Amino acid sequence: MGGVAVGDNGVRTDWAPLGAAAGDVAAARDLAMAATIFHWGLHPWAIYAVVALALAFFAYNHNLPLTLRSAFYPLLGERVWGFWGHLIDTLAVFATLFGLTTSLGFGTKQALSGFNYLFGWGTGSVAIVVLVTVITAIAIVSVVRGLDGGVKVLSEVNMGLALLLLLVIMFVGPTGDIMTAIFSGGAAYVKEVVWLSMPFGREDTNFAQGWTSFYWAWWISWSPFVGMFIARVSRGVP
Repeated sequence: MGGVAVGDNGVRTDWAPLGAAAGDVAAARDLAMAATIFHWGLHPWAIYAVVALALAFFAYNHNLPLTLRSAFYPLLGERVWGFWGHLIDTLAVFATLFGLTTSLGFGTKQALSGFNYLFGWGTGSVAIVVLVTVITAIAIVSVVRGLDGGVKVLSEVNMGLALLLLLVIMFVGPTGDIMTAIFSGGAAYVKEVVWLSMPFGREDTNFAQGWTSFYWAWWISWSPFVGMFIARVSRGVP
């Protein structure tokens, strides 16, 4: 295998969370769910919440603009209206751009895989360009129509489809296996969350670098946009 570590079950142990896949399928399954919850659960939203709280505090309590530079006012003072403020907002835009590009790339390939399985559309370059164009067009229309007439409508449609998909899976799919995986994975997450969070003392270096570090960078790149969105929509009625 060219130096690649493989367990008794054929799984690459150097990519397994906490090295649990070596000959233990049950532990590998539970830790895979724990790692999934760790990467996609409350942790990224904690990153978004920090940015959202900072923006909301300075925007609504101190009447500063709802931009990322406002969160640095205690550190930079009036300099946030000059070069340093422009630099912060520019970096936030580029960070969001990189996060959006990553999401679009992953989403496109995942969607194309599903369409190819159902309809045989293929997963080549032409299919990728067409789907990216369609997704971009929908996003542009949503943004142009504004928060209430575009983004809100698209979000509600998305949530409705997600709920419908959840119900279909729960009633049609292997519901017992799904519930068992949720509870066993949740228990494994509670047990291993500290070790999954540690940057040291882990045997799964490749997994930590290829998954945890990557996802953390991805969430952080999205935090200016998502944090600003949360701050914007969560103010409530004055």
